[in-house]
Amino acid sequence: MRQHILHFLLIAIITMPTVCRSAEITINDSSCGTDQIFKTGNSLILRLPANPTTGYSWQVTNLPASLRKAGEPTYQPDSSMIGSGGTSIYKFETITAGKGNLNLVYRRPWEKGQPVKSCAIKITVSD
Repeated sequence: MRQHILHFLLIAIITMPTVCRSAEITINDSSCGTDQIFKTGNSLILRLPANPTTGYSWQVTNLPASLRKAGEPTYQPDSSMIGSGGTSIYKFETITAGKGNLNLVYRRPWEKGQPVKSCAIKITVSD
């Protein structure tokens, strides 16, 4: 009886659907300027340093077709001190295989011209 149960469990594990490939991957500003490879079904979390009390915020300027935004960005302060910085958090889902650039700029939304910072990540998503 015990061998039958072990045999059944082994077959169940081997034939488990690919849905289990889903993973949550977190990257940060050190990933700017790099190539990143993901699988379809992954959740991508991008954490970038920010200080919205100065009026600056990160803005997505290019989103590759292989990614989809997963909700609105959030902000996590480093401390409760007024004016202290923190981290802007962007969530994406990999929806299809493909390649493209994820580009963000750090600027005051009402100001034109060059951003203070930028982040470009080459994204490759495979099946």
